[in-house]
Amino acid sequence: MRRFHWRLQRLLDVKEQQEQALRLELVALNQEALELRRQIIFHRSLTRTWLLEMRDWPLQRRIDQHGTVMRCVHVAEMRINALELALHDLKAKRKEKTDELMQVRSGRQTLQRLGEEARQEHLRKELLREQKELDDGAQVAFARKMCQPTANKAG
Repeated sequence: MRRFHWRLQRLLDVKEQQEQALRLELVALNQEALELRRQIIFHRSLTRTWLLEMRDWPLQRRIDQHGTVMRCVHVAEMRINALELALHDLKAKRKEKTDELMQVRSGRQTLQRLGEEARQEHLRKELLREQKELDDGAQVAFARKMCQPTANKAG
């Protein structure tokens, strides 16, 4: 049986590599988003801690330090807003990569299906060719068998 060779196999291999690369990019984006969320939670808990600590201070200290603490809280809130904006941008980028991955996956699956159909067609043709060879061999054997008794009778 002849070996099956599909002309689009290289393209399928490239699509598989693209899909793997996009998956890795998505994993990296997810890790980055996780880190941003962790930072947001950290800054929120830090501001909450400052305000809770300030609540327990004596009145005079609270009045004296109020402006400083509020500036620190304001800076932390600005940092949180910047992190949330970065997280929003990252989510958009992740959605874009996910859409791209779905397109590549769809193309890969289509190529795999076409490759499997081509392999099945190749197998069917090879089986037909082998069957034809067997049929031809059987016809030749039958013809020889038919010719032999005639040759014996003549002699």
